[in-house]
Amino acid sequence: MPPLIQMLKNDLVWKENRVVPKYRQIIRDLINLFAEWHDNTPACFLDVQHINIINDRVDENQILCHRDRKSKRSSKAQFNILVAKILDSENRRPIELTHFYDMASRVKVDFDNLLHHPLLMPSYERENFSTRAFRKLEHVKNWIEDYKSYEKRKYMGERKRNTNIRNSIKCSKHHMVFNSIYQRDKDSYEDNVVGVLNYSKNITKHLGEHLSKTHEDLEPQEIEEALTAMFPERHIDLYEFLVIHKNIMPGYTY
Repeated sequence: MPPLIQMLKNDLVWKENRVVPKYRQIIRDLINLFAEWHDNTPACFLDVQHINIINDRVDENQILCHRDRKSKRSSKAQFNILVAKILDSENRRPIELTHFYDMASRVKVDFDNLLHHPLLMPSYERENFSTRAFRKLEHVKNWIEDYKSYEKRKYMGERKRNTNIRNSIKCSKHHMVFNSIYQRDKDSYEDNVVGVLNYSKNITKHLGEHLSKTHEDLEPQEIEEALTAMFPERHIDLYEFLVIHKNIMPGYTY
């Protein structure tokens, strides 16, 4: 039953730009724990030395939480500090981690929403996120215009970005795969978040139909990683729009 603080000295928490499965699960366990505490008390104190791990899961019966500490922090603030000690251990700050901290600080984002943040999604969930989100949105009135407006508000001024799906495909090492699908419906892909969502959805939809023509034996996870390399903010944009602007739960139930 090793304490978490000891595990962090020996473990790799990241593999490339993804949190390894063991630590994704530990973070989820902590989210559930904080959600329970948040319902009963808005403040607490918890650090990595207070947490024991058994079979790669947080042992809730062995939490050494100093609830009587005078300098209690809010549950959200304490959670962010605790997660930073786990995920910042290798001095990494990928874009999805920065966004995770931002969402964890938002009043409108509860702990249940954080369970489904892209940072914590396993591969199979990342691969199908666009398709599932589209199904949830297609019956929501005016969601397309709302999503475009969200992008304009978020990426204005110095943060303005120029989305170009075709150029992004050209820069991909798997451009033949992605271009074959792009050419099929290229007139329907606007260079904005909606176009990226539609294109990502169609990559999943037409995967088997088109990949056989490319002579590239790509696994779904490789397709997902390549899409994320082309559009690094596609998952966090979609997550934020669903949770903040549409109050829609973005993922599976764990």
